Amino acid sequence: MEILNAPTGTGKSVLVRVMAAWFAATDRRIASLAGYQGVSGHDMDWNVREDLDHLHRSGSIKQKRTYAHLMSSPGCTTALSNSPR
Repeated sequence: MEILNAPTGTGKSVLVRVMAAWFAATDRRIASLAGYQGVSGHDMDWNVREDLDHLHRSGSIKQKRTYAHLMSSPGCTTALSNSPR
């Protein structure tokens, strides 16, 4: 387990999006505990889902991947997983 704690504007959200895409492309799963609150948490969910949908549409990943919000604010738990088989 790793903890990423850094000031606003240092790229934490970008890192999460890149990690989600890489894990999906390499057929792995990732779980993320994130302290997003309010609109930024919903934005992150939407951004990751859109990234994964784009990778699937472009053929970069064969199987569609999902991103699920497991717990609500102030701390939210999200997971990237394979679609149900």
